[in-house]
Amino acid sequence: MLASRVTHQNCPNSPARRSQSDGGLIAECLAGDEQAWKNLVEKYNRLIYSIPFRYGLPDSEAADIFQSVCLKLLENLPKLRDSSKLSSWLITTTSRECWGVIRRLATISRGHDYADDEERHGEQLDPSPLPEETILELEEQQTMAHAFRLLPERCQHLLWYLYYDKTGLSYAEIGRRLGIPEGSVGPSRARCLGKLRALLEEADLA
Repeated sequence: MLASRVTHQNCPNSPARRSQSDGGLIAECLAGDEQAWKNLVEKYNRLIYSIPFRYGLPDSEAADIFQSVCLKLLENLPKLRDSSKLSSWLITTTSRECWGVIRRLATISRGHDYADDEERHGEQLDPSPLPEETILELEEQQTMAHAFRLLPERCQHLLWYLYYDKTGLSYAEIGRRLGIPEGSVGPSRARCLGKLRALLEEADLA
């Protein structure tokens, strides 16, 4: 049963799987393909999780929201005729789930004597809708993350070391880890960025 496959997989260093289009994944999910459902959830898990954190919700609440949103997605797959709107639908649905949690936490806080910080936390959260620029930023981040996962694995590792890794590795160390000469790191970076740029342009045209 597809519902049993609602899981959070948050492992940035795991090998990436080439993702299908949203339309293709949705069609296969509706045909009962459990692997397609797993791929769809994996594709959007970080987008969904990022929204509770933007509202300042703790990990436990974010996990519950993730599960709830995935179940709502499963229930609404037959209605999602325009697959290009999936990320917007997920952002809106996740935001609404966050508002409900924030209201609940605020009610709990008002009904107790503020004995611990978690109860007080509910009153400090802002249940206002995400501003439009934040929604656009989330959609852009999702597009970038999807394009990144479509890159060859070596390109993913190279760009990760160059732009995301906080340890500031030297070209020599990056080359050693990737098994390439230090002098190849710069040209490889240019090629990988070119591939990423092409994927992003393709996404804009899709």
